[in-house]
Amino acid sequence: MQQPVAREGAPATETKFSVRHLFQTLKRYLPVITLTFLAVMVAYVILAVAKYAMAPSQNISSISFRLEFAGASAGVYPNGTRFSPSDIINAPILAKVYNENELKRYMGFGTFKSNVFIVESNFQLEALQREYRVKLNDPKLIPVDRERLEREYETKAQSIPRSDYAIHFMHQEGMSRIPPTIANKVLIDILNTFAEQAVKDRGGLDYRIPLVTRSIFNDVRPQNAENLMIATDILRTKINRALVTIDTLLDIPGTEVLRTEKDQISLPEVRSRFEEILRFQIQPLTARLAASNTDDTTAVRTYLTSQLEYNEFRAAESRRRGEALRNALSAYQRPEVPLQAAGGGTMERPAENPTPRPGGPQGVTPQVTEGFIDRIVSMATQSADVRYRQEAVQRIANESMNLVPYEGEASYYRSILAKVGTGGGSHPLTQEEARQQLTATYNNALAAIDQLVEIHRLLSKNLNPSNVMYSVTLPPSVRRERTVTPTRLGIYGILLAMVTLPVIIAACLIHNRVREEEEEDEAAFESREISQQPT
Repeated sequence: MQQPVAREGAPATETKFSVRHLFQTLKRYLPVITLTFLAVMVAYVILAVAKYAMAPSQNISSISFRLEFAGASAGVYPNGTRFSPSDIINAPILAKVYNENELKRYMGFGTFKSNVFIVESNFQLEALQREYRVKLNDPKLIPVDRERLEREYETKAQSIPRSDYAIHFMHQEGMSRIPPTIANKVLIDILNTFAEQAVKDRGGLDYRIPLVTRSIFNDVRPQNAENLMIATDILRTKINRALVTIDTLLDIPGTEVLRTEKDQISLPEVRSRFEEILRFQIQPLTARLAASNTDDTTAVRTYLTSQLEYNEFRAAESRRRGEALRNALSAYQRPEVPLQAAGGGTMERPAENPTPRPGGPQGVTPQVTEGFIDRIVSMATQSADVRYRQEAVQRIANESMNLVPYEGEASYYRSILAKVGTGGGSHPLTQEEARQQLTATYNNALAAIDQLVEIHRLLSKNLNPSNVMYSVTLPPSVRRERTVTPTRLGIYGILLAMVTLPVIIAACLIHNRVREEEEEDEAAFESREISQQPT
């Protein structure tokens, strides 16, 4: 910036700012500015790379998976047992994986346990959250629309299955380096061990069905039976329990095609076998034992009478429960009587024409009557009423279905009671013949029960094997994380550049101004010397 030289005795002139002079100065200093700026940035890059390379780091191995068994989203196993994601990385599972992979070469078990963790990883839910976060951040959104969007989000979030997770395994600094292949194998072994323990040790995938085994027949062994008639009837009731179990198993999809490994018998065939035992072995044997005097007639009559009374009592009890439920439902559905006002009319007020205020806006003011409020309340409670009625009708239907077997058993015991002591005809049944027939029937029932147990085992194994308990959504991967990230170093570099460039420019301008002032002083000194010389 040039400044006119003031003569001796002359007043100083005012300095003026020159944009042209500024640009000429910057142009003259451009190589210096460029080189200095590049030198600073190169030095920063070198320091940043060294800082990044020497910063503490850790490797994180991850695997994403989805639980496939029924009830995973609700937090239960298929049999109703409570499930938690922490079950996948509990201490017994981690201990087994730790020992099988010999991880003691790299770290202690306590360190390994603390460095394995599981988190929920649901991409659909994360995408839904991002979508509605943008919508809810709209400043123009009114409260009514905001409430509507919140309800939409809750509805959609509930429909998304919450069964996606990810297991992370950290290799912290100071440990011996774990190869990526071993780290990935550890994650897969954790999932496989969890699936194995859930199937075998916990029985988490067995169906919660009251399965009958051969142990229920221990009290009806023919060789120990004192009264063959009573033993035969007890065997019949236990076979009926087995039939109920079979009907429950047949409700599960795919059970009708399962077959035993040895005899290749299916579940419908086992049911048919039990029915044949009842129809062609137990029923004729019971009738002949009742008609013959093989057993103590008094004991047989006492037993059959007690069974008849028991079933009649249970039938009457079930009938009373059904009647009570029907009465409760009828009372609930009875229409309510509307409230009356003091003058005998309803409390609903007639709409009135409001008088507009002077100078105010002309319009129609809505009238909110008691009848309108009652209708709003009725609409709000309609869904609860429907749900209550459905549950009540279902309970009534269940009681009616429970009544059927008790009435059938009562009819059966009446018919057997009528045959007691009537005589065995020309060929009465002897004690030895009855015991032989009961033994054959008992052995056939045991064989059928064993087949039922085997099919139940195949059902729990084949319908929910360990290899379909989960599915890997993303393959195992290893990433390295440091305390200093490239993003942070890049931000620091941008800030350094924003500070360095103005400082360099200011330094160049100051240097140029100092040089100009020195030149002005030299010029002023030379002019004084010239003026003092004699002419």
